[in-house]
Formats: sequence, C-alpha cells, structure tokens
Amino acid sequence: MISRLVRLQNDYHTMQTLRGSLIRWQTGDHRWPPERYVVEFDLVGMIGPQASQKGHTVVIKLLAEYPDKPPLARFVSRPVLFHPHVFKNGNVCIGQYSPEEGLAAFCLRLAKYIQFRPELIDPRSPANREALDWFKLNRDAVPVDHSSLPDLAETKLFHAKLPSSKF
Repeated sequence: MISRLVRLQNDYHTMQTLRGSLIRWQTGDHRWPPERYVVEFDLVGMIGPQASQKGHTVVIKLLAEYPDKPPLARFVSRPVLFHPHVFKNGNVCIGQYSPEEGLAAFCLRLAKYIQFRPELIDPRSPANREALDWFKLNRDAVPVDHSSLPDLAETKLFHAKLPSSKF
C-alpha cells in the first residue's frame, strides 16, 4: 500500500495528462500535494429534461481519509448538471468507489457523467429521480456529448480504470 502523500503526488502528476481543450483544472489550495481541485469540463451536459449546456465546473476535495474514502465532488456551475447521480444541490453521488481509482480516472468518470454515458448509470441508486426517469424514457438520446476524452492507458503514473457498471 502506498502512502497517502505518494498517492496525492501521483494523482497530481496523472491529472496533468487530462489537461487540454476539454478538461482544465487548477488546484484549489496552496498545499503540496494539493487536496482540492477545481475542474472545468468543456463538454455538453444536460441541465434539465429539455435543456443542455456546454461547460461545467466541479470542485473536488480529497479528505484526510482519501484514498480509503472517496473524494467529495460538487458541481458548482449553474444550472447544476441534470444526471441521475448528481443531487439537485450539485453534490455527486460517488456510488461504486475503489481506493485504486486514481483522481484522474475519477475526473474522467465525472466527464462521462456530463456526457450522460449510459454505462455509468446505476438505476438502483439515483440521487436525482427525475433525471433517472428522463433517462429511462430517452435512452436513445444519450450520450449527449460524443467528444473523445483523454486516455489514461498511456500514462506510466498511478491510475486505475473506471469502475465498470454491472447493470
């Protein structure tokens, strides 16, 4: 098991591979390694049953128990992302989490939430029932954004794959 400090450093370096035209981020504190990130996604996401918007911002906090406990994530852009795993106040329901999931992989999971990728939706645990009901009636309308996301497979730094859906 690697130490938390090494994990945070590796997460920071792996996050570098995400920087580009679709994903931008900055640290939200002056600690090294950082424990707070502000991530901007230049992706189209739903903001209501009949509306979408390009551009969403998430604040991610890594608690003292991280990586044993998942990061806290909150959409701070308004209107809030309309998604079955995002509460109406912007808090993200993390769902399945493994300590092996690196921060960059977690950010890619959030990007896929924005895109409304159906393979990441757990119908048994909705944070937003209205969004889940919309999804059930509109499966052919998702994903709402088809942008190619960065591939972490090429990085040699610590990372893990996204948890796979079993649904």
